[in-house]
Amino acid sequence: MSIFALLLDTSVYLVISITGLLGPENASVIGYSCGLIFAYVYMKKYVFRKYKEKNKKKIEIILFTFSGLIGVIVTYLTVYAWIRFLNESLYWSKFFAVIISFFVVYIFRRKIVFPVA
Repeated sequence: MSIFALLLDTSVYLVISITGLLGPENASVIGYSCGLIFAYVYMKKYVFRKYKEKNKKKIEIILFTFSGLIGVIVTYLTVYAWIRFLNESLYWSKFFAVIISFFVVYIFRRKIVFPVA
């Protein structure tokens, strides 16, 4: 399911960037956010634990949302840096943003949001 979130993210990013509606940095934020919402809807049903206590579930959702915010920031900064400083294309900047944000968010979610006991 994550591949579909990534496809949505990248498609939105490219459409917004190529049509010139927004700059690539802002398009990356919107694309990432669309993919995150898609992933959340899926994960809500299949990944989040079934807690009897509402507080634990709320904490898990808040941490997941925070991890998404981390991903948005990392994606924005990566696209910005790749385009502004390295003069790379829309495609390469998104490629590296996907790799870097994936690892940063994965580590955060693995260690903090969904830790293995």
